[in-house]
Amino acid sequence: MNQSLLLSEINSISKSKILGSANLDDIINEIGMRVCKCLKLERVNIWLYSAERDFIRAIGEMNDYGKIFSKGNILFEKDIPKYFSHLMSDEIIAIEDVKNNPITSELYENYCSKYNIVSIMDVPLRIEGNMVGVICFEQTVTKRIWTEEEQKFALSAAQIISLAIETKQRRRIQASLERELREKDMLIKESHHRIKNNFAILISLLRLRANTTKNQTAQEILEDCINRIFSIMKVHEQLYKTKGYTIVQLEPYIKELAREIQYNTSNLAIRVKVEIYCDDISIKSTSAVYLGLFVNEILTNCMKYSFDEIKEPQINIEIKEDNAEISFKISDNGKGFDYEKNLTDNTIGLSVLMDLCKSLNGKLLTPTVGNSVYELIYKEKPELPK
Repeated sequence: MNQSLLLSEINSISKSKILGSANLDDIINEIGMRVCKCLKLERVNIWLYSAERDFIRAIGEMNDYGKIFSKGNILFEKDIPKYFSHLMSDEIIAIEDVKNNPITSELYENYCSKYNIVSIMDVPLRIEGNMVGVICFEQTVTKRIWTEEEQKFALSAAQIISLAIETKQRRRIQASLERELREKDMLIKESHHRIKNNFAILISLLRLRANTTKNQTAQEILEDCINRIFSIMKVHEQLYKTKGYTIVQLEPYIKELAREIQYNTSNLAIRVKVEIYCDDISIKSTSAVYLGLFVNEILTNCMKYSFDEIKEPQINIEIKEDNAEISFKISDNGKGFDYEKNLTDNTIGLSVLMDLCKSLNGKLLTPTVGNSVYELIYKEKPELPK
Protein backbone atom coordinates (compact mmCIF):
# COMPACT_ATOMS: atom_id res chain seq x y z
CA MET A 1 0.00 0.00 0.00
CA ASN A 2 1.11 3.54 -0.72
CA GLN A 3 3.12 4.99 2.18
CA SER A 4 1.30 8.33 2.13
CA LEU A 5 -2.05 6.53 2.48
CA LEU A 6 -0.74 4.57 5.48
CA LEU A 7 0.53 7.76 7.15
CA SER A 8 -2.79 9.46 6.45
CA GLU A 9 -4.68 6.60 8.10
CA ILE A 10 -2.42 6.66 11.19
CA ASN A 11 -2.95 10.41 11.46
CA SER A 12 -6.70 9.86 11.19
CA ILE A 13 -6.64 7.13 13.89
CA SER A 14 -4.64 9.33 16.27
CA LYS A 15 -7.29 12.07 15.96
CA SER A 16 -10.23 9.74 16.53
CA LYS A 17 -12.58 10.88 19.30
CA ILE A 18 -12.94 7.27 20.44
CA LEU A 19 -9.46 7.50 21.98
CA GLY A 20 -10.96 9.66 24.73
CA SER A 21 -13.34 6.85 25.69
CA ALA A 22 -13.03 5.30 29.13
CA ASN A 23 -13.88 1.91 27.61
CA LEU A 24 -10.73 0.15 26.40
CA ASP A 25 -12.75 -2.40 24.38
CA ASP A 26 -14.25 0.39 22.27
CA ILE A 27 -10.82 1.92 21.63
CA ILE A 28 -9.25 -1.40 20.62
CA ASN A 29 -12.21 -2.32 18.45
CA GLU A 30 -12.07 1.01 16.62
CA ILE A 31 -8.32 0.86 15.99
CA GLY A 32 -8.41 -2.84 15.05
CA MET A 33 -11.26 -2.34 12.60
CA ARG A 34 -9.53 0.55 10.85
CA VAL A 35 -6.20 -1.29 10.72
CA CYS A 36 -7.91 -4.36 9.21
CA LYS A 37 -9.54 -2.28 6.49
CA CYS A 38 -6.42 -0.24 5.78
CA LEU A 39 -4.13 -3.28 5.39
CA LYS A 40 -6.89 -5.46 3.91
CA LEU A 41 -6.45 -8.01 6.70
CA GLU A 42 -9.08 -10.43 7.93
CA ARG A 43 -7.64 -10.59 11.47
CA VAL A 44 -5.84 -8.32 13.93
CA ASN A 45 -5.30 -9.45 17.53
CA ILE A 46 -3.96 -7.60 20.57
CA TRP A 47 -2.34 -9.64 23.36
CA LEU A 48 -1.05 -8.73 26.83
CA TYR A 49 1.42 -10.67 28.98
CA SER A 50 0.39 -12.17 32.29
CA ALA A 51 2.12 -10.84 35.41
CA GLU A 52 4.42 -13.90 35.43
CA ARG A 53 4.89 -13.70 31.63
CA ASP A 54 3.97 -17.35 31.26
CA PHE A 55 1.08 -16.69 28.88
CA ILE A 56 -0.50 -13.99 26.73
CA ARG A 57 -4.20 -13.15 26.79
CA ALA A 58 -6.11 -11.54 23.92
CA ILE A 59 -7.77 -8.27 24.98
CA GLY A 60 -9.07 -7.69 21.47
CA GLU A 61 -9.60 -10.03 18.50
CA MET A 62 -10.87 -8.36 15.31
CA ASN A 63 -12.13 -10.87 12.71
CA ASP A 64 -13.76 -10.62 9.28
CA TYR A 65 -11.92 -7.38 8.45
CA GLY A 66 -12.74 -5.90 11.85
CA LYS A 67 -16.48 -6.58 11.78
CA ILE A 68 -16.39 -9.06 14.68
CA PHE A 69 -14.84 -8.23 18.07
CA SER A 70 -14.03 -10.78 20.77
CA LYS A 71 -11.41 -11.39 23.46
CA GLY A 72 -10.17 -13.91 26.01
CA ASN A 73 -8.03 -16.30 23.92
CA ILE A 74 -4.93 -17.52 25.81
CA LEU A 75 -1.58 -18.84 24.52
CA PHE A 76 0.73 -20.51 27.05
CA GLU A 77 4.51 -20.32 26.89
CA LYS A 78 4.85 -24.04 27.62
CA ASP A 79 3.00 -24.83 24.36
CA ILE A 80 4.96 -22.41 22.12
CA PRO A 81 8.37 -21.84 23.80
CA LYS A 82 10.28 -20.88 20.61
CA TYR A 83 7.71 -18.31 19.58
CA PHE A 84 7.59 -16.90 23.12
CA SER A 85 11.38 -16.60 23.15
CA HIS A 86 11.30 -14.51 19.97
CA LEU A 87 8.48 -12.37 21.31
CA MET A 88 10.60 -11.55 24.34
CA SER A 89 13.35 -10.26 22.05
CA ASP A 90 11.19 -7.11 21.78
CA GLU A 91 11.59 -6.95 17.99
CA ILE A 92 9.10 -6.94 15.12
CA ILE A 93 8.45 -10.47 13.86
CA ALA A 94 7.37 -10.60 10.20
CA ILE A 95 6.76 -14.17 8.97
CA GLU A 96 5.59 -14.97 5.43
CA ASP A 97 5.07 -18.72 5.96
CA VAL A 98 3.96 -19.49 9.53
CA LYS A 99 3.68 -23.25 9.07
CA ASN A 100 7.20 -23.83 7.78
CA ASN A 101 9.12 -21.19 9.77
CA PRO A 102 10.95 -22.65 12.83
CA ILE A 103 9.99 -19.61 14.91
CA THR A 104 6.24 -20.09 14.37
CA SER A 105 5.80 -23.79 13.58
CA GLU A 106 4.63 -24.44 17.17
CA LEU A 107 2.29 -21.47 16.93
CA TYR A 108 0.82 -22.84 13.72
CA GLU A 109 -0.05 -26.14 15.40
CA ASN A 110 -1.53 -24.55 18.55
CA TYR A 111 -3.25 -21.49 17.08
CA CYS A 112 -2.80 -20.50 13.41
CA SER A 113 -4.14 -23.68 11.82
CA LYS A 114 -7.43 -23.20 13.70
CA TYR A 115 -8.02 -19.87 11.97
CA ASN A 116 -6.33 -20.69 8.63
CA ILE A 117 -3.57 -18.11 9.31
CA VAL A 118 -0.62 -18.36 6.93
CA SER A 119 1.36 -15.12 7.54
CA ILE A 120 1.81 -12.97 10.63
CA MET A 121 3.49 -9.74 11.71
CA ASP A 122 3.94 -9.17 15.46
CA VAL A 123 4.77 -5.72 16.83
CA PRO A 124 5.66 -5.18 20.54
CA LEU A 125 3.44 -3.05 22.78
CA ARG A 126 5.52 -0.97 25.19
CA ILE A 127 4.61 1.11 28.21
CA GLU A 128 7.34 3.28 29.75
CA GLY A 129 9.94 1.29 27.78
CA ASN A 130 8.74 -2.11 29.00
CA MET A 131 7.18 -4.67 26.67
CA VAL A 132 3.69 -5.46 27.94
CA GLY A 133 2.20 -7.30 24.98
CA VAL A 134 2.02 -7.60 21.22
CA ILE A 135 -0.28 -6.62 18.36
CA CYS A 136 -0.50 -9.43 15.81
CA PHE A 137 -1.45 -8.78 12.16
CA GLU A 138 -2.69 -12.05 10.64
CA GLN A 139 -3.06 -12.91 6.94
CA THR A 140 -5.32 -15.85 6.08
CA VAL A 141 -5.49 -18.15 3.01
CA THR A 142 -2.74 -16.55 0.89
CA LYS A 143 0.79 -15.82 2.04
CA ARG A 144 1.97 -12.24 2.45
CA ILE A 145 5.33 -10.49 2.41
CA TRP A 146 5.22 -7.63 4.91
CA THR A 147 6.66 -4.46 3.38
CA GLU A 148 8.78 -1.92 5.24
CA GLU A 149 5.96 0.65 4.93
CA GLU A 150 3.50 -1.82 6.46
CA GLN A 151 5.87 -2.51 9.34
CA LYS A 152 6.21 1.23 10.04
CA PHE A 153 2.44 1.59 9.92
CA ALA A 154 2.05 -1.36 12.32
CA LEU A 155 4.58 0.17 14.70
CA SER A 156 2.63 3.47 14.76
CA ALA A 157 -0.62 1.60 15.41
CA ALA A 158 1.08 -0.28 18.27
CA GLN A 159 2.18 3.00 19.82
CA ILE A 160 -1.39 4.34 19.76
CA ILE A 161 -2.72 1.15 21.35
CA SER A 162 0.05 1.20 24.00
CA LEU A 163 -0.93 4.76 24.89
CA ALA A 164 -4.59 3.74 25.16
CA ILE A 165 -3.72 0.81 27.45
CA GLU A 166 -1.46 2.98 29.61
CA THR A 167 -4.18 5.64 29.91
CA LYS A 168 -6.69 2.99 30.94
CA GLN A 169 -4.30 1.61 33.57
CA ARG A 170 -3.63 5.08 34.95
CA ARG A 171 -7.35 5.80 35.16
CA ARG A 172 -7.91 2.52 36.99
CA ILE A 173 -5.10 3.29 39.43
CA GLN A 174 -6.40 6.82 39.93
CA ALA A 175 -9.93 5.54 40.56
CA SER A 176 -8.54 3.02 43.07
CA LEU A 177 -6.54 5.72 44.87
CA GLU A 178 -9.56 8.01 44.98
CA ARG A 179 -11.69 5.18 46.40
CA GLU A 180 -9.05 4.42 49.05
CA LEU A 181 -8.82 8.13 49.88
CA ARG A 182 -12.59 8.35 50.36
CA GLU A 183 -12.50 5.28 52.60
CA LYS A 184 -9.62 6.75 54.58
CA ASP A 185 -11.47 10.07 54.96
CA MET A 186 -14.57 8.26 56.18
CA LEU A 187 -12.49 6.24 58.68
CA ILE A 188 -10.73 9.33 60.04
CA LYS A 189 -13.99 11.24 60.23
CA GLU A 190 -15.67 8.37 62.05
CA SER A 191 -12.70 8.11 64.45
CA HIS A 192 -12.96 11.79 65.40
CA HIS A 193 -16.73 11.41 65.79
CA ARG A 194 -16.36 8.41 68.11
CA ILE A 195 -13.64 10.10 70.16
CA LYS A 196 -15.85 13.17 70.52
CA ASN A 197 -18.79 11.00 71.62
CA ASN A 198 -16.63 9.13 74.13
CA PHE A 199 -15.49 12.44 75.64
CA ALA A 200 -19.13 13.58 75.75
CA ILE A 201 -20.08 10.44 77.70
CA LEU A 202 -17.20 11.02 80.12
CA ILE A 203 -18.25 14.65 80.61
CA SER A 204 -21.84 13.55 81.31
CA LEU A 205 -20.67 11.06 83.94
CA LEU A 206 -18.44 13.65 85.63
CA ARG A 207 -21.20 16.26 85.49
CA LEU A 208 -23.64 13.80 87.05
CA ARG A 209 -21.18 13.13 89.85
CA ALA A 210 -20.50 16.85 90.36
CA ASN A 211 -24.23 17.55 90.66
CA THR A 212 -24.74 14.84 93.27
CA THR A 213 -21.73 15.42 95.52
CA LYS A 214 -22.12 17.62 98.60
CA ASN A 215 -18.39 18.28 98.91
CA GLN A 216 -17.73 21.77 97.49
CA THR A 217 -14.03 21.10 96.88
CA ALA A 218 -14.73 17.85 95.05
CA GLN A 219 -17.39 19.61 92.99
CA GLU A 220 -14.94 22.32 91.90
CA ILE A 221 -12.31 19.73 90.98
CA LEU A 222 -14.82 17.81 88.89
CA GLU A 223 -15.93 21.01 87.13
CA ASP A 224 -12.32 21.85 86.29
CA CYS A 225 -11.84 18.37 84.85
CA ILE A 226 -15.03 18.72 82.81
CA ASN A 227 -13.81 21.99 81.28
CA ARG A 228 -10.42 20.51 80.41
CA ILE A 229 -11.96 17.44 78.79
CA PHE A 230 -14.43 19.66 76.92
CA SER A 231 -11.57 21.69 75.42
CA ILE A 232 -10.04 18.50 74.02
CA MET A 233 -13.40 17.14 72.86
CA LYS A 234 -14.06 20.32 70.87
CA VAL A 235 -10.87 19.77 68.85
CA HIS A 236 -12.21 16.44 67.62
CA GLU A 237 -15.59 18.01 66.92
CA GLN A 238 -13.94 20.71 64.78
CA LEU A 239 -11.87 18.08 62.97
CA TYR A 240 -15.02 16.07 62.31
CA LYS A 241 -16.63 19.10 60.66
CA THR A 242 -13.68 19.79 58.34
CA LYS A 243 -12.20 17.86 55.41
CA GLY A 244 -8.56 18.18 56.42
CA TYR A 245 -8.85 16.26 59.72
CA THR A 246 -5.56 17.73 60.97
CA ILE A 247 -6.29 21.48 60.89
CA VAL A 248 -8.55 23.44 63.25
CA GLN A 249 -10.12 26.82 62.51
CA LEU A 250 -9.19 28.79 65.62
CA GLU A 251 -12.01 31.36 65.95
CA PRO A 252 -15.05 29.01 66.14
CA TYR A 253 -13.08 26.68 68.41
CA ILE A 254 -12.22 29.40 70.94
CA LYS A 255 -15.76 30.83 70.83
CA GLU A 256 -17.29 27.46 71.69
CA LEU A 257 -14.83 26.99 74.55
CA ALA A 258 -15.62 30.41 75.97
CA ARG A 259 -19.39 29.77 75.80
CA GLU A 260 -19.04 26.43 77.60
CA ILE A 261 -16.84 27.89 80.35
CA GLN A 262 -19.33 30.74 80.80
CA TYR A 263 -22.12 28.20 81.20
CA ASN A 264 -20.26 25.94 83.63
CA THR A 265 -18.80 28.69 85.83
CA SER A 266 -22.01 30.01 87.29
CA ASN A 267 -20.94 31.24 90.73
CA LEU A 268 -21.28 34.89 89.68
CA ALA A 269 -24.52 36.79 89.93
CA ILE A 270 -23.52 38.89 86.94
CA ARG A 271 -22.82 37.23 83.62
CA VAL A 272 -19.23 37.70 82.42
CA LYS A 273 -19.00 39.24 78.96
CA VAL A 274 -16.40 37.66 76.71
CA GLU A 275 -15.18 39.54 73.63
CA ILE A 276 -13.11 37.62 71.08
CA TYR A 277 -11.03 39.22 68.33
CA CYS A 278 -9.37 36.64 66.14
CA ASP A 279 -7.58 36.73 62.79
CA ASP A 280 -8.47 34.09 60.22
CA ILE A 281 -6.09 31.46 61.61
CA SER A 282 -5.92 27.69 61.14
CA ILE A 283 -3.60 25.59 63.29
CA LYS A 284 -2.64 21.95 63.69
CA SER A 285 -4.88 19.84 65.91
CA THR A 286 -2.04 19.19 68.38
CA SER A 287 -1.53 22.94 68.85
CA ALA A 288 -5.30 23.40 69.23
CA VAL A 289 -5.39 20.98 72.16
CA TYR A 290 -2.66 22.90 74.00
CA LEU A 291 -4.25 26.29 73.24
CA GLY A 292 -7.68 25.04 74.28
CA LEU A 293 -6.35 23.92 77.63
CA PHE A 294 -4.47 27.23 77.95
CA VAL A 295 -7.67 29.22 77.38
CA ASN A 296 -9.63 26.95 79.72
CA GLU A 297 -7.22 27.45 82.63
CA ILE A 298 -7.17 31.23 82.34
CA LEU A 299 -10.88 31.77 81.67
CA THR A 300 -11.95 29.40 84.45
CA ASN A 301 -9.75 31.15 87.00
CA CYS A 302 -10.79 34.61 85.81
CA MET A 303 -14.48 33.82 86.13
CA LYS A 304 -14.06 32.21 89.52
CA TYR A 305 -11.73 34.64 91.27
CA SER A 306 -11.26 37.94 89.40
CA PHE A 307 -14.66 39.65 89.50
CA ASP A 308 -15.69 40.07 93.12
CA GLU A 309 -17.53 43.41 93.39
CA ILE A 310 -17.02 44.09 89.65
CA LYS A 311 -20.30 45.37 88.22
CA GLU A 312 -19.62 44.73 84.53
CA PRO A 313 -17.06 41.91 84.33
CA GLN A 314 -15.47 41.44 80.95
CA ILE A 315 -12.78 39.22 79.43
CA ASN A 316 -11.08 40.08 76.13
CA ILE A 317 -9.36 37.48 73.97
CA GLU A 318 -7.20 38.78 71.13
CA ILE A 319 -5.55 36.39 68.69
CA LYS A 320 -3.24 37.63 65.95
CA GLU A 321 -0.89 36.05 63.44
CA ASP A 322 2.20 37.69 61.98
CA ASN A 323 4.75 35.78 59.92
CA ALA A 324 3.62 32.39 61.34
CA GLU A 325 3.98 33.79 64.89
CA ILE A 326 0.74 33.60 66.85
CA SER A 327 0.02 36.01 69.70
CA PHE A 328 -2.65 34.83 72.14
CA LYS A 329 -3.64 37.60 74.57
CA ILE A 330 -6.23 37.28 77.35
CA SER A 331 -7.10 40.22 79.61
CA ASP A 332 -9.90 41.14 82.03
CA ASN A 333 -11.11 44.11 84.08
CA GLY A 334 -10.93 42.18 87.33
CA LYS A 335 -9.04 42.83 90.54
CA GLY A 336 -5.69 41.55 89.24
CA PHE A 337 -3.50 38.61 90.13
CA ASP A 338 -0.28 38.22 92.11
CA TYR A 339 1.62 35.94 89.75
CA GLU A 340 4.83 35.71 91.79
CA LYS A 341 3.00 34.77 94.99
CA ASN A 342 0.94 32.06 93.31
CA LEU A 343 4.00 30.71 91.50
CA THR A 344 5.79 30.46 94.86
CA ASP A 345 2.75 28.68 96.30
CA ASN A 346 3.09 26.14 93.45
CA THR A 347 -0.47 26.68 92.17
CA ILE A 348 -1.59 23.80 89.95
CA GLY A 349 -3.19 26.12 87.38
CA LEU A 350 0.05 28.04 86.84
CA SER A 351 2.03 24.82 86.56
CA VAL A 352 -0.39 23.67 83.87
CA LEU A 353 0.04 26.97 81.99
CA MET A 354 3.83 26.72 82.09
CA ASP A 355 3.72 23.12 80.81
CA LEU A 356 1.36 24.06 77.99
CA CYS A 357 3.63 26.93 76.91
CA LYS A 358 6.59 24.56 76.97
CA SER A 359 4.70 22.07 74.78
CA LEU A 360 4.14 24.83 72.20
CA ASN A 361 7.73 26.10 72.50
CA GLY A 362 6.10 29.41 73.31
CA LYS A 363 6.80 32.36 75.59
CA LEU A 364 4.35 33.43 78.30
CA LEU A 365 4.35 37.14 79.17
CA THR A 366 3.17 36.86 82.78
CA PRO A 367 0.98 39.41 84.57
CA THR A 368 2.11 41.61 87.44
CA VAL A 369 0.13 42.59 90.52
CA GLY A 370 -2.96 44.54 89.44
CA ASN A 371 -2.48 43.65 85.78
CA SER A 372 -4.68 40.78 84.59
CA VAL A 373 -3.13 40.24 81.18
CA TYR A 374 -1.74 36.94 79.92
CA GLU A 375 -0.01 36.77 76.56
CA LEU A 376 1.31 33.61 74.92
CA ILE A 377 3.49 33.96 71.83
CA TYR A 378 4.55 30.96 69.78
CA LYS A 379 5.36 29.93 66.22
CA GLU A 380 3.17 27.37 64.52
CA LYS A 381 5.44 24.57 63.32
CA PRO A 382 4.88 23.34 59.75
CA GLU A 383 3.76 19.76 59.15
CA LEU A 384 6.62 17.31 58.77
CA PRO A 385 6.87 15.73 55.30
CA LYS A 386 5.37 12.24 55.13
